Amino acid sequence: MMWNNVKLKDICKVFDDGNWIESKDQSDDGIRLIQTGNIKFGTFADRKNKARYVSEKTFKRLNCKEIFAGDILVSRLPDPVGRACIIPKLSERAITAVDCTIIRLNEICLPEYLNYFMQSPQYFIGIRKEISGATRQRISRKNLGEILIPLPPLTEQQRIVSKLDIAFAGIDRTIDATQNNLKSSKIIFSKYLKNIFQTKRAEYTNSTIGKTCTIKSGTTVKPDIERAAGKIPYLKVADMNLKGNEKEITTSSRFLNIEDIRNNSIIEPGATIFPKRGGAIATNKKRIITTQTCIDLNIMSVLPKKKIILPKLLYYYFINIDLSKLGSGSSIPQVNNYDIEPLFISFPSKIEEQDKIINKIDELYTETNKLVNIYKNKVKYLIIFKNSFLSECLNERKTKKIA
Repeated sequence: MMWNNVKLKDICKVFDDGNWIESKDQSDDGIRLIQTGNIKFGTFADRKNKARYVSEKTFKRLNCKEIFAGDILVSRLPDPVGRACIIPKLSERAITAVDCTIIRLNEICLPEYLNYFMQSPQYFIGIRKEISGATRQRISRKNLGEILIPLPPLTEQQRIVSKLDIAFAGIDRTIDATQNNLKSSKIIFSKYLKNIFQTKRAEYTNSTIGKTCTIKSGTTVKPDIERAAGKIPYLKVADMNLKGNEKEITTSSRFLNIEDIRNNSIIEPGATIFPKRGGAIATNKKRIITTQTCIDLNIMSVLPKKKIILPKLLYYYFINIDLSKLGSGSSIPQVNNYDIEPLFISFPSKIEEQDKIINKIDELYTETNKLVNIYKNKVKYLIIFKNSFLSECLNERKTKKIA
């Protein structure tokens, strides 16, 4: 059975970009605006709570192109560039944004077949060859249209789609179950920590972070000083990108002299530090510093007052705190001292009891991470198998290349 390699643009009745819609053109209701965030890897993400609209008047004024169920939308922006999905039947009329390409196929290609192909490694290899942009990668509609599609006859497309529908349904159920198990493992550990630190007990010290710890923000240094060969490590947010489950930072690529450090930003050993500004506050990068160091302006440190709470216990307290919910600021979120100081904390007054709790948390932390890694690897291998099966289905052919 002969397959042909055809250009994407040549199997479309409609192959066009979406509409240029600015913030001032949007409204609270009307015709829905589908954006790149709605396009996932082969699936449509409704995200109804984040939906945006344009009025009927704006729709006509801008001569917008309406999209319909069965159309395929392709995101020309990351991540990844070129991801696509079929538009389902929506309860409202819809248009799409300019960074999405609208595909309405002619009679020789099934939308379901093309949607499967657009999830394949073969497709993304072709996309990567056509990507442009140094800072923000994207693909132009023209280059997208040149991507070659291996196209069998319609009866073969239907057979492949049926085969993939059955196989992917089973694989996706397994992936969903594994991801739920992964999520459950993290939730169990989080609830365990919450029960320790956020439950008032008569025999515990029930206090706040402000009363039990010293909170500091970092400082800024001039670039020429930052490169000086001093003795005190100078940490920036980038230095907190450690792999694995390390709880400590022991090295830095920058070292300062004591006279170059301002604002008393030297941090003693045993502090828990975390990013305090920007998107990094949501990443939950928190580490214990094991040596005397100096921190950047965008980092905050929390150091336990001596003989009150052990540093490692404080670290475990903070890995369960969602900093993104504390951050303030309209455009750039930021965590401040006054966000941290009132946080409630409960812990044993006796140091030996704190040691016992740390040991218990260590054990559960280790076991939780083992489970998390097992589930992550299982998901990874299921996705690899899924891609392999997809490639196999799309490559059972004799190809005749069309110029």
